[in-house]
Parts: sequence; structure tokens; C-alpha cells
Amino acid sequence: MTRHLKFFAGLPHPRFPVEWTERTYYKACSVLKVNVESPQGVIPFRWTTPDRWPHRHMWLWDSAFHAIGCEHIDPELGKDALKAVLSLQREDGFVSITGSPEGRLYEYTTQPPILTWAAWDVYRHTGDREFLECYPRLRAYVEWDLEHRDVDGLPGWRLNRE
Repeated sequence: MTRHLKFFAGLPHPRFPVEWTERTYYKACSVLKVNVESPQGVIPFRWTTPDRWPHRHMWLWDSAFHAIGCEHIDPELGKDALKAVLSLQREDGFVSITGSPEGRLYEYTTQPPILTWAAWDVYRHTGDREFLECYPRLRAYVEWDLEHRDVDGLPGWRLNRE
């Protein structure tokens, strides 16, 4: 059996075995798998990208949603996707909207802290208490958001460089 087919054989069986639903499930798993990158450059974990071209970057929100999907087919990949994003976190808690093996791509743009929700969901699914080691980084990001994202009383995700 080829490696490709072994991947599909190891997936959980879809809950709704209607033909079109099953095909959609396996296609979604295939797309998720093909957009996984190995550790490289400054990213020490497997990471995900929404597409290999034209973006080929790791995106904050996308990584959170990928982790939630991955937790069902490869829980370790789900954890890695989140730890990869956090590996590019600045010392002050800021997490960039995107990163690459070369580093953070934007120093002043972020997104709402969906990583916290994704991390909690991955933990609930896996029960892996060691994964909670990411809590201090997640907390630092939320605290950074609360301190820096206020733009005229409304949440903002792009900072002015004054």
C-alpha cells in the first residue's frame, strides 16, 4: 500500500457515510494534508498554510482552524500547527498575522486571539495536559491584545506605527 493510501486508511471513518459526504470528507483531509509543511527555518514544528501558492505562509487564523480540523485526523499535527504560530511570537506577546520559515512577515498586524479557542479545543479533544505548556504564550498574546489593539474604543488589528 502506498504512503498516500496509508494516510487515508488511517483516517477515522466519516460519521455520515452518504456517498457525496464521504467524498467531501476525504477531499478535505487530502487538502489539509497537502498544505502541511515540515519544520524549517525558524519554525521548529510542522505548520500549515491555506495554500502552497501563491501564499505559502503560515497565517494566524488559518492555523487555528487547521488545528481544529487536524485534531480529528492527526491530533499531534493539530498541536504542532498552534505551537508553530506561537514559536514566532515576540517577547512582548504580539503574534503576527502571518509568518514564514524566514520569520514574522508583519510586525504591526495581527488578528483576534482565536488561537486561544483553538488551543482549548485541541486540549479538550486530546486531553494532553503537556500541551497546556502553551498557556503562558496564549495569555501573553491576549494581554498584548488587550493593551494594544484599542483603536478609538474599538478593537483593531493593525497598529499605527507612530
